[in-house]
Amino acid sequence: MNKTEWMKSFYQATGLLPERLWRQLYTLSDADRLLTEEVRLRAGRPLGAMIDGSFRRFFFSNKEPVLVTKEDIEELLARATKSSVHAYADQLKNGFITVAGGHRLGICGEAVTDREVLTIKGFSSVNLRIAKPCDEIGQPVLKGLFPSGGFESTLIISRPGIGKTTLLRDMIRNLSYSYMVSVADERMEIAAALDGVPQLDIGESDVLSRMKKVHAIEMLARAMSPQIIALDEITGREDVKALESASYIGCHFLATAHGERLEDLWMRPVYQTLMELKVFKKVVLIEKNKGQRRYLALEQRSDSDAQADWRNYDCRSLFCHGNLNAPIA
Repeated sequence: MNKTEWMKSFYQATGLLPERLWRQLYTLSDADRLLTEEVRLRAGRPLGAMIDGSFRRFFFSNKEPVLVTKEDIEELLARATKSSVHAYADQLKNGFITVAGGHRLGICGEAVTDREVLTIKGFSSVNLRIAKPCDEIGQPVLKGLFPSGGFESTLIISRPGIGKTTLLRDMIRNLSYSYMVSVADERMEIAAALDGVPQLDIGESDVLSRMKKVHAIEMLARAMSPQIIALDEITGREDVKALESASYIGCHFLATAHGERLEDLWMRPVYQTLMELKVFKKVVLIEKNKGQRRYLALEQRSDSDAQADWRNYDCRSLFCHGNLNAPIA
């Protein structure tokens, strides 16, 4: 991990905040700045930040909370959009804005609708998600999954905020130097492209942003001849059909899913279908406990018959690393 790059990312993101708020973030220790994942602004509520998985509120020296005002939120959005919020209307209707550096502002307020969401106004909450440079965990995970080389379709599972997308992004980066990799970045969380240019390091991959996965998978398979298609969480039955169709022409996949255990996916029809179809040959489960992340490899037992499902699997530990995302040697 390059601490200088991580600190630069922290300053770049928090620098978008109004001065009285970014000064509060600068009261954090260097260690906490490196571990800051999100900054939460809610009108009329205390300023808060997610630091290494724990939520912290900010207070003045007299113990009074640092309350966020509606004007603070409007100033943040003006800075992020260079005083042209309307130019981001297409992103706003999806509830977020991606800014330079790959940082992302999740936004709540009043939706403007006409059969579908047109935009959001009356902004009431902002979640500033700080983009972090790749932490070089993709290579050891890939080596652990495929000690003899090669790649098979892989699913990454963890609960929110544990590092699925970070691992996904770094695996994409590593794979892109050996394979043709295409990225279906519907929510712009993987590459965070700005004006079509990825703000985050995904190596030599091709990126299609802000398109529904079902259409992106079909378009990428047709136009880019990918060996691997990478995407974030699969949510719809139509996505499953697109994955299945692309698998028939030889595409492999790298994707993520929310869940604490592999068994959790069996409660969700979309993933149950994927597991029954055996689209994914390998699974990486990320766990976190007391500041340590543990990476587990899950794979179907070699002695399983054709009717066996993914509930019959072998589990082995890949490696653990500490809360600064540096793999333990």
